Amino acid sequence: MTQPRLLGGRYELDGVVGRGGMAEVYRARDIRLDRIVAIKTLRTDLATTRARGYAVTDEELEPGLIAVATPIRGYDGAVVAALSVSAPTNRMSKDGVAAVAGYCAEEAAGLSAVLGYRQRPGKQNRKAGAA
Repeated sequence: MTQPRLLGGRYELDGVVGRGGMAEVYRARDIRLDRIVAIKTLRTDLATTRARGYAVTDEELEPGLIAVATPIRGYDGAVVAALSVSAPTNRMSKDGVAAVAGYCAEEAAGLSAVLGYRQRPGKQNRKAGAA
């Protein structure tokens, strides 16, 4: 039998009871209060999305639809909008996503610059499309 995962030194996660949006909901036990609770955690793929600089949805929102999106940043670096390209899966393959994401990232960077955003040296995301 596997040991329950301990979160924050306080919650023993038993198993996923639901998923939605950017989160998973776990049944858990609060070891301090000795009661059953529900814990919502962000999905692990969000770190991957941030590192590569773009998000992908592959038939998650709509059967037959694939899409990529890149952030548009304001002068202070906050994400203020996004640039997204979507297509039917028969017109944009999984192999073509990185190239489309690269074009989106270039255009989003240009729009961000118009809004006054200047990326600080050393804070650059990996180039879109890089593995």
